[in-house]
Amino acid sequence: TVNHPRSFEDGLKHLGGPTHPALDKVEVDRVVLLVADPRETVLSLFRRGYSDAMPAKLASHHRTPREYSQFVADNRRSLSFEAFLEAGVDSFGFEQHWNDWSCRTHPRPTMIVRYEHIPEALPSLLEFLGLPGHLLSEFPAWTPRQSSLEQLSTLERTRLHHIYGDLANRIAAEPPWSIHQS
Repeated sequence: TVNHPRSFEDGLKHLGGPTHPALDKVEVDRVVLLVADPRETVLSLFRRGYSDAMPAKLASHHRTPREYSQFVADNRRSLSFEAFLEAGVDSFGFEQHWNDWSCRTHPRPTMIVRYEHIPEALPSLLEFLGLPGHLLSEFPAWTPRQSSLEQLSTLERTRLHHIYGDLANRIAAEPPWSIHQS
C-alpha cells in the first residue's frame, strides 16, 4: 500500500506511531517517516495554512479514512501563529509523535529520514522500499523549505525555541536516516 497524497483518502498520512490502529486495516510492509526540526515544521504549517488540522491529524486513533476525516473535522481549530507562541506549549503534539515513532518497537520495517537529508537518502530509500535504482532519476529536484527561522523576530525565535528547542536538538542528534527492523 502506498498512502494517498491527500491524507483524507486513506488516513495513512501523519499517523501517530508505529502501532496506530489504521495500519491494521491495510497491508503495509514498510513505513517511511520523514522528520524535521519542529520549529521549521511549525513555520511551514502556518505558512501553508495547514496548522488548523495538524494537531487533530496527529492525535487521531482512527481505523478507517471516514473516522479520520470525521475526527479531524470535529477537532480542527483555528490558531494564529502569534497565539501559538503566546500559549508556549506543544499544541501540535510533536513531542509525543516523535517519542512514539523513535522509541517504540516497530511491528514492520520503518525508515526514518530527516527532511533536510532526503536527497542523499534517496538511494537507501529506494533500496529499503525494494524499488529499482533507475527511479532515482525520476525524483523531482530538491527544493529547500520556503520558511526559515531567520524570517522571525528575535522574540518569536526565542518563544519557538522554548517550545521545541529540546525536541529539535534530539532530532538533530539522530543520524540523517535510519532503518528500524521489526
